[in-house]
Amino acid sequence: MEKGSFDASLAKVPRFLEMYPKSLIEGDIGSEPSSDGQGGDVNREKNIVALIESRRLIGQCLSIALYSVDRTTEFNVYGSISDWIISDDVQYTSMIIISVSDKSSDAGDGMEISKEVAELKFHKPSMKFAILSDQEAPKHVLSAMQSGAQGYIPTSISIEVIAQILNLIRFGGTFVPANSLMVMASLPSEVEGPQSGDSRIFTSERQLMVARALRKGIPNKVIAYQLNMRESTVKVHVRNIMKKLKAKNRTEVALLASQMFPDD
Repeated sequence: MEKGSFDASLAKVPRFLEMYPKSLIEGDIGSEPSSDGQGGDVNREKNIVALIESRRLIGQCLSIALYSVDRTTEFNVYGSISDWIISDDVQYTSMIIISVSDKSSDAGDGMEISKEVAELKFHKPSMKFAILSDQEAPKHVLSAMQSGAQGYIPTSISIEVIAQILNLIRFGGTFVPANSLMVMASLPSEVEGPQSGDSRIFTSERQLMVARALRKGIPNKVIAYQLNMRESTVKVHVRNIMKKLKAKNRTEVALLASQMFPDD
């Protein structure tokens, strides 16, 4: 090799180290954290998203891709929730992504999602988490949301959009793919839940009207205006509707109501 070409190759090394987080580069794992010069540990500034992915190559590729669009966050990969629990990253983790391998047509298989979610809730019940999956069928989306997930992220979208969704969830938002809601409206029998004839579970016409409004994603203030009700009364109806449908949030109510009122 000519000396000139060798020097050109070496010049690329610093760019590579800058592009990817140190946790992904072998040889840096044992390094000691540096100080900020004022007696503070830089670890206090860490913002970690833990990616649960049993397939190491897939996990590393996703971690690198996410870091390329969000360098304020470390995306660290673990084979399971158990591996994450015993790591030093737990105290700095702001969110969990549970990746579902496409080993079968059922999103519950492959990584034993129910087991992972149960363990996460046992150790860190308040931790936000999202499901990343190849499957977009409404039954899988609904199952994930009923398990307590704050988001269901399909792999059909770009890495830039996924990064934006993670920020939305981190700040208290909820995400489900819009096309799954559309499919649910056109194929209500595909999702397990209350059938369209079960609208009789609502105790009053007003409660039924509020449920229909929630199905369309209308906020409480607008519902109150449209139905000539107090906003506090609407909130009471919403709580009762969630209880009757066994829904954990408004997104689940919308999913279930889409099945109950497919013609709305």
